[in-house]
Amino acid sequence: MIGKRFVYAVLAAFVAGILALVFIQYNSSSNIFDLVRGNEKMVAEFNVANELKRVEHHLNLLERKIDTALAARQVPSMDAVAVDLSAVRSGMETLQLIRDDPHTEIYVDELQSMIEQAIFLNNRILDSFYHKGPQAAARLADSGQRRQLMDSIHNIRHKIETSRQQLVIQIIASADRSGRRALRWGVALFALIIASSIGLFWFILSRLRRQQDLLNQLNTSQEELKQAVAVKEKFLANMSHEIRTPLNAILGFSQLLQKQPADAVSREYVQAIDKAAANLLTIINDVLDLSKIEAGMMRIEKIVFKPRELLADLESIFREKAHEKSIDFLVDVTPAVPEKLLGDPARLSQVLINLLGNAFKFTDRGTISLTVTPDWSAPEGFCLRFDVKDSGIGIRREDIDDIFERFGQVGASVGARGGTGLGLSIVQELVRLQKGRVSVESEWGAGSCFSVVLPYLVVPAPASIASNAFQPLPSGDQPLPDLSHLRVLVVEDNQLNRTLLTRMLEQWQIRVECVADGESAIRVLGERSCDLVLLDIQLPGMDGYDTVAAIRKLWGRELPVIAMTAHVFAGEKEKCLAAGMNGYLSKPILEEELLETIREFGGINHFSVIDLRYMHSVSAGDREYEAEVSRQFLELVPQELTELEASWKTGDVKRARQVAHQLKTSISVMGLNLQLNPFLDAIEYQQLNDREFAAVFSQLSGKIHQALQEASSYLSVLET
Repeated sequence: MIGKRFVYAVLAAFVAGILALVFIQYNSSSNIFDLVRGNEKMVAEFNVANELKRVEHHLNLLERKIDTALAARQVPSMDAVAVDLSAVRSGMETLQLIRDDPHTEIYVDELQSMIEQAIFLNNRILDSFYHKGPQAAARLADSGQRRQLMDSIHNIRHKIETSRQQLVIQIIASADRSGRRALRWGVALFALIIASSIGLFWFILSRLRRQQDLLNQLNTSQEELKQAVAVKEKFLANMSHEIRTPLNAILGFSQLLQKQPADAVSREYVQAIDKAAANLLTIINDVLDLSKIEAGMMRIEKIVFKPRELLADLESIFREKAHEKSIDFLVDVTPAVPEKLLGDPARLSQVLINLLGNAFKFTDRGTISLTVTPDWSAPEGFCLRFDVKDSGIGIRREDIDDIFERFGQVGASVGARGGTGLGLSIVQELVRLQKGRVSVESEWGAGSCFSVVLPYLVVPAPASIASNAFQPLPSGDQPLPDLSHLRVLVVEDNQLNRTLLTRMLEQWQIRVECVADGESAIRVLGERSCDLVLLDIQLPGMDGYDTVAAIRKLWGRELPVIAMTAHVFAGEKEKCLAAGMNGYLSKPILEEELLETIREFGGINHFSVIDLRYMHSVSAGDREYEAEVSRQFLELVPQELTELEASWKTGDVKRARQVAHQLKTSISVMGLNLQLNPFLDAIEYQQLNDREFAAVFSQLSGKIHQALQEASSYLSVLET
């Protein structure tokens, strides 16, 4: 309302100002017009006075010419007489036009009569001169009548001048008044313009100052918000670290205790501790995930994964819970689901775990099912549809719109079932970040069905390795690989975590040495060799980043270093990798993750050109599979490189481009696409001349020959 009133006030002031300008300008123009008209009258009066003098002058001149002719007894020139008569009559015609004053009109008429009489008398004198001679004309001229007429004419002219003089005085007074009024209105107009300009300047200046004040307030608020967010993130990071550090010990030792002989009661207590710690970890992860989403730091990765194995892992996770609650749990994956997809399996697992966790939380009997079907006709391209259906308490119709709200828990009995109310909100945000859709159908008392649709890229499996089955990580009763040759250095300042990691590693026959700070780690590495370093980031004195920098400076990148941290905010992993770490483990550290990391990095040489992470993710530790793929790489790539060069030299550019395209697939297993695709793209798509091709091919072949040497070395390790 204040804004509208202000706008109306400004509009009213603008209209009033325009009207005032028009009024002042009108009055000023009127007075200026009166002044101009008065000046015109003054000029006219001067013309009247001049005409009177001219008439009298030519009349006197006519008499003198006649008198001169009489005195000389010569006939006067008729042309000269005619000029004076014409001037007199012309002047009288002008004077007859005066009709602005009654007295002047009377005097002009009298003057006209007297002049006509004088002209008539002069004509009689001339006529007497022509017919009766000079004496008769002289007697008539000296009769006194002519002098009397001239005196009368002079008197009447004086009366006219006196009368016009009064009029001139009035005109001057009127012009003076008009001029003064015009001056006053001009001053008023000038003052109004000055006042308006000052007011406008003040208004603009005040608005600019107000706008600047608002901007300053906004900047201050933004800085305060940034500080608040930074404080919040720092608080959450510190709390995460402080909570995860003891939680890491609780989970780790509870898992180790479950493997020890114990009576039923003790085992029940240990399982309760482990379950409570797992629930606490879930709550902490939910809060941290929400913080990452709010800060826009949640990243969606694009990696190759096998959806069937991911779903099998989920089924095994929830199978025990279904058994505990005597609920039927079904996972139905249709045969049309592709073998491999490109996407983010971690976020998919998080979404499904949240949905299945909710389903188990609110279902006491009946069935819970997870159905996975492909959708090739979705607007996003190929999508997978995940339907999580339960026979639980359901959701009231009026609560469905609020089901994805943060901290929202609907239903009277929800509070007794626990939870933070963040799970579904996180699901919605994660689905949105993956450009997918989530929906829910539910009926109170009849269960719910949550549907998630996520877009993925289908990864075709190479025909030569399609028969190699994906081998899961060793767990449970599966045989473990021989890791007894490994020596691992644990750099951890927390005594409980050092003890826990020692117990975990020793159960796999790994030799372990522990230190509490970075300086001790550098000293130990200088005294004896290690195959792997597990390095905590939050160390006293020399922290993890300084320690890895010193390791890289002294021993290069040959020694694998794995970061361990309780900070799990977005960017922490990237920061560790950028600092020189080879891998990353977030606390609490689970046995499966630790074992997978050791198998990936322990005892395996790391190379400067090839990148084995993709191969490791596909093989899952199957050395025979990795050896077979490496042999294919060493066999096919040199052949294709030779064919590429030969095709170009023979002028078969089309074939050269086809081979360049084939090479992209052949080099992918060794993780070379990021380095070599720019060269292959140039050959495949650009119009290169021979010189440009030679330059591109030289760099391409140099990189490939380095990769072949490293792949050959890696194959030798696999075959030993």
